[in-house]
Parts: sequence; C-alpha cells; structure tokens
Amino acid sequence: MPKNGMELITAEWTAYQLTWQGIWADRFGNLPEAEDWYLAAVATGSSDGYQEYSLGWIAERGNQPQDAANWYRKGIEAGHYNSVVALAQLEKDQRDWDEAIKWFLTAIAMGKSDGCEEGWLGWLLNMVDQPDGARYWYLKAAELGDKSSFAGLGYLARDAGDLTIAKKWFLEAVSKGVSDGSEEFALALIADKVFQPDAVIKWLLDSARLGNFDAVLELAVRASMVGNSKEAEFWQRTLLLATAGTGVDSPNGVGKLPNEEIITQRAQSWRPSQNPGPQPPDYRYLIRLLEEVIGPVTVTVADCGMMGAACPGCRNTCRAATGICAKHYGGDPTTGDAVKVGATVGADAVQAISDAVAQLLELYGTGTGTGNGEALPRIVEILEVCTPPNEAILAECAGSIAIVHDGERSAIVLNPEKADAETITYRLNPGTNLAAGIEDGAQVNAGTQLSEGQVDAKKVLRILGLGHTARFLVNELQSVFKSHGVAIADQHLELAARQMLQWVKVIDNRESRMPRGAIVSLQTFRKEGRNATVSGLRAATGRPVILGITRLAIELFANS
Repeated sequence: MPKNGMELITAEWTAYQLTWQGIWADRFGNLPEAEDWYLAAVATGSSDGYQEYSLGWIAERGNQPQDAANWYRKGIEAGHYNSVVALAQLEKDQRDWDEAIKWFLTAIAMGKSDGCEEGWLGWLLNMVDQPDGARYWYLKAAELGDKSSFAGLGYLARDAGDLTIAKKWFLEAVSKGVSDGSEEFALALIADKVFQPDAVIKWLLDSARLGNFDAVLELAVRASMVGNSKEAEFWQRTLLLATAGTGVDSPNGVGKLPNEEIITQRAQSWRPSQNPGPQPPDYRYLIRLLEEVIGPVTVTVADCGMMGAACPGCRNTCRAATGICAKHYGGDPTTGDAVKVGATVGADAVQAISDAVAQLLELYGTGTGTGNGEALPRIVEILEVCTPPNEAILAECAGSIAIVHDGERSAIVLNPEKADAETITYRLNPGTNLAAGIEDGAQVNAGTQLSEGQVDAKKVLRILGLGHTARFLVNELQSVFKSHGVAIADQHLELAARQMLQWVKVIDNRESRMPRGAIVSLQTFRKEGRNATVSGLRAATGRPVILGITRLAIELFANS
C-alpha cells in the first residue's frame, strides 16, 4: 500500500474504494501493491469475499498454495462463488482428489455453474475409478454446453470397451473444435482395432498436426514396422525437435510441435493410398511388433530371488529388473536343458511364433481368404487386447444366479455370497445365449463365464488378476494354433504375455513422484515404491493393466 494508505483508511475509505485500487494495481501488474489494497479492504470488516478471492489468486500466482487455500476459504465464508471454484481447482492441481470433489460439488450446489464444474467433477470421479459417477457428471456438463465433456464421455466408453459409442463422442468433440489432438489420436486407435488402416493414418496425421506427441510416436513406430526407414527417421527427428525445447507445455506430452508446417507437407506425401500402413491380419506386421516387444528379452540372472520354481504360467511372477531369470524361464523348450544367463529367449520366442504363423499361412494361403478365415484375425485380437465384438459376460464375484425375463430381453442377476455386497444385474442383448451350465439357481465363482461369446482379457485381469490373465492369453493363443494342428511351446507365448502384463496404472500417487493416472512399468512402480518407503514417504497405490503389442511397442519406444 502507498505510504499514505493508513491515512486513507482512517479517512473512512470504503472496502469498495480500496478494492478498486487493488484491481487497478493488479491490472497494471503491480501485485505487491494490489495485495496491500486488498488487505486494507479486508481490514474494514465489510468485504464481500471478492477481496479474499483476489488475495488467494495472488498467493497462488506466487506459488504459495497453502496461503491461497486459506484466503479462498475465507472468501467461501463470505459466500463468494468464485472462491469455491478456485479452491476446487487448487485442490485438483495439488492432486487432493477428495477435497477437489467436495468443493466442485459445493460450487454446483450453489446453482451458478455453467457446465465447467460438472465437467471437472466427471474428470475427477474417473480419476478415482468411479466411471458411473463420471459419466453422470459428464452428461450433465454436456447438457449445460461444456464442450470438453464430449471427450470425457469418449474416454469412458472406450475404457468400457464400447468403441462405437466412444467414436461417437470423440467425433462430437472434434466437430466442436475443442480437440487438442488427443481425441484424433483416440479415433486412430479405435480405427486400428476395427482394422481400418486408412482411417488410422488419417487420424494420426491430424493428431500430429495438432501437436500430439503420442501420434508422432505411433507414426514413427508404424513407419518402422512397414520397413519405411525414411519416414521412421523423419517422425523420430520430429519428436526429438519437439522435446528439445520449443513448446512442451503440459505434463501429458501434448504441446505445440515446432514444425507443424513441415508435418503437414510431409503428410501430403504419405497418404494411405501410397503407404497404407500395416494390415493387422498381416503375418509380417505381427512378427515386426513381436520383434520390438519380446525380441530383446534375454536371461539376465540365474535367480531373481522370488520364491517358487519354474511352472506353467509362473514366468509372469519373475522379478528380474530386466529380461527374465533362468529359474523362472525353466528348461529350453527344444532340448529341455537348463538355460544359461545371456540366452536370447526373446528372439527364440519370436522365431517360434513366426514359424507357427507361417504354418498357418502354408495351410490356408494368405490367412485372410478362404480356409481358416478367422485364425490370424483372432491371434491379432488376442495380442492387441481388442474388446471382442461378441464379448462374453463374466461374474464379478462368487454367488448364485437368477434368470429374469422382461419382454424380449432377459437379464442375469448375480446375488453375491458376501452379505453386504450389492446385487449385480447383467442385461443380455437380443440373441445372446447363456453359457453352458448357467441356469436359475446355479452357483458361480468370480470370473465364471455367464454368456456365450469371447472373453475380454481386460475383464479377466480386473476380476481374477495377473496369473489367471497370463494363463488365459496363452490358452487362447494355443486354442487357435492347436485347432489348426500347429504346435508351439507355451514358454514362447508366456514371454509375450509377460511383456503385455508388466504395467501398472497409478491410482493414488500419495507422496511419490509418479502422477496419478499414469501408466508405468511394473519395475518403475516397484522402484518408486521402495524409494518412497526409504525416504519415509507414502508409496503410491496402483492396479495392473494389460497393453496390446502395438501400444506396448510405443511405450517401449518412448522409454528407450
């Protein structure tokens, strides 16, 4: 405050007059003077909350979050709406999700929100793994005109495996002009899962032009996979230039690429009609990806120290920092002899899978025409962790079954064994049949298949865990090979499953350095957990996730 500030107060300047002095000082960038005027306004005892809100905003800009929170709370005591929203945003930025949710709910209850607060509430509930609540608030936000909520609805539908609905919401977000490239990238991944290579490249190029780093990574990997070293080098160089200094302005890797014009020009010379990219059912595409994700795996140590002998499916439990230990790998699939440290088991697995797929091609021509029809596409579905179009329903927990008929549609009602657990209802689509043995009164275990169809590996992981999922992947792949008379050792397929399951999503970062919602390798997650514990900090919590081989190749490429 100017030297005569106290005289002005004794001259009975009103809070209104003092506040305007603060506003003008703020507008001219003189924050210390603005702070003095706002403090003087508060000292009059007749502030209306705006002054406290402004002091909070000054403290936040000065990197003083605790002081900012205190001022925002004082503004809230005066009934100031913007103080509620500001505190909610501050708690969100500080990653205190529970407090952020509380204050966004408070803001909405005041009846002045315009959809933005509902959208943030949807985002927060998704971060704490409450998809139903997130969907409710995203829809509310969309009704109120919040355009960014369309993307949130798209991600929820994608995570639930409903690609048709996900595509609808992402297209809506793009059409509203609120996309930053992330939505185009999501559309590219959806197109990839339904085998639309032209659409994949189109959306990846659109995403790259908007500055999405993941899209550039994907383009680099895909160019490498089809043997186009010139294009791969271009996209890798683009990524290096972008991360070297100009314009990376957000932690999720989305920023302004420095050579957008160059990307646009290069995109015109690499259209799908000239270079359509890999076709998912193509044997060569599969092998190149496997070379990337399991080819480098070697036996790095004799014993990782994890208890347990070599056994079917236990390779996923090996805790070697890199590669796999000799004990968990077991004997050589060909000779039965013990493998030695340095053995190139990953390259052996790639060769074995390549030979097995080649046998399918020899038996049935190209593998996409007459004959096997679905063999290679099914292998792709499994390795890419695609949500099956005819997905089977799995029991979430143990309990008893009741079949309910309601007009043309039927439903499966699962009554859990646990007395305090809620009943779960699964509605059947028309034409969907019950799985064998599923009838009124049947007793089921967690993970029991309730309807006909193909099982989604992501559901197996969520319900039954890593070990069952690794065994499920191997069994599904073997069912394809064996049904066509092709033999391959489980160990080779288990290495692929191991690589696909070595990932964790951070649920609560607590006091670790990993951001909440990030997907990190299992080794990184364990290492950060140990470091936090040694430092006396609270370690993060997370849940395992499974990555398809294309996404896995991108993650490995990004961290190489």
